[in-house]
Parts: sequence; structure tokens; C-alpha cells
Amino acid sequence: MYTDTIIKDVWKNKDEYLKNHSYNIDNIIKDLMQKQELSKKKFYTLQELPQKSANIKKQNQAQ
Repeated sequence: MYTDTIIKDVWKNKDEYLKNHSYNIDNIIKDLMQKQELSKKKFYTLQELPQKSANIKKQNQAQ
């Protein structure tokens, strides 16, 4: 059977991350929120994404 090394590494990293946070969802969320705050990237909420998609569709239709 074929083993995808990339998928294997992703799962290994995920498992390690969860273990480092004691499999506690509150700790995981707190850590991710802290990383998001430190990042300079723009993050969208689920409420923002459909509106953004709709605007892109409108722009494409106008062209």
C-alpha cells in the first residue's frame, strides 16, 4: 500500500501539537488565538467569507 509522506508528517505534527496542549481544546484555542494576534496576516471570520466571495463574483461579472 502507498504511504503519503506529506500526510504522514501532517498527522505527526498535529498529534504532537495536541499532545503539547494536553488534548485540551481550551488550551488549543487560546494558543491559536495568541498566534493569530501576533501574526500580521489578515484573518477572516466565517461571517466575512461569504460576503467577500460575493464581492469577488460581482467584480468578475462586471468584467
